[in-house]
Amino acid sequence: MLSLERALTIDGISVFRDHADPNQFWYLPGPVQLGRRPGSNTPAFSFIKFKPAVAGGGVKGGGFAMLETTIDLPEKSRNKIVSALSAEPGVTQPALASVPFESGSVQCIALNLQGGGGTVASGTDVLGFHAVEEILGATTPSLDAQNRAAFSLKLSQEGAIILEQAFANGLAPIGVVYSLNYSAMRPALDVEITADFEGIYQEFKIGIEAQYMFFKVDIEAGFEKLKQSGAIKIKVIAFTDDQDSKDKEKWALDFFRDHMLSDWFEPTLTPGKMQNDSSGGGGIAVPGLPNIPGATPIPGTTPRPTPTVTPTPAAGQTPPGQTPATSPTPP
Repeated sequence: MLSLERALTIDGISVFRDHADPNQFWYLPGPVQLGRRPGSNTPAFSFIKFKPAVAGGGVKGGGFAMLETTIDLPEKSRNKIVSALSAEPGVTQPALASVPFESGSVQCIALNLQGGGGTVASGTDVLGFHAVEEILGATTPSLDAQNRAAFSLKLSQEGAIILEQAFANGLAPIGVVYSLNYSAMRPALDVEITADFEGIYQEFKIGIEAQYMFFKVDIEAGFEKLKQSGAIKIKVIAFTDDQDSKDKEKWALDFFRDHMLSDWFEPTLTPGKMQNDSSGGGGIAVPGLPNIPGATPIPGTTPRPTPTVTPTPAAGQTPPGQTPATSPTPP
């Protein structure tokens, strides 16, 4: 069974050992990417736009966008990982396999709409129209090594124009969020955790109340600061030596942080930016439509590249997989 002890990071990929077989290793998937069509190896993405002039029966124009995503491990990365594992002590012939996911969900985020297959836009949008009217397709990925998920977006006339102009201006207005669960063995812990929840809330209060975006590195730094200030106290009761005590203290903090993340934060994506606009401002000028503003950076922060995030399992069962950034919700 997958073991969380002595995990490795090779070529940006998290790799875990097996609790019994020294030659068996398990990897977490890489970043979400567009799938490839068999034979042609072209990206599995199609965009269809139809104009009002050819839309019969008085139906307005519109469009469809179809895409398929995977989180497969690239062959180049696999070769690097296998080569590195061959040098590990006690390893003779490494076998590398994907973490066996037991369940999960997948959502598509496109312009104004987020959700799995069957999600329909409702209410009145601030712009007076719904760019994406409906998301068709998957709610659960294939749960194999590739974790394929296919979506079809039903676009309004305005949405088809915006999407076309967005791609022409170097924006990436469509994203996919995976949330996957798997079981694993973690080291036995005998610890006491004392937490000042008021102090923890105050640390993230501004972002939580203003609905700011948090990056994983910011959250980890915030919890480390809380531990140093005494708002989070960890006492390791059973340990063998100083190094074992430090390892178990880290495991306990990770466990507590993951618990808080699942209660206070929700996975999402960072807003896209135009390739020729390093500030994240600007916008899309669409004839006949209001100016669509570009992504606006968080006040007091500097826009940064989207980091690669690896889900951290806890208590024998992983929380939902995380995304590059998280959007806080009050406890």
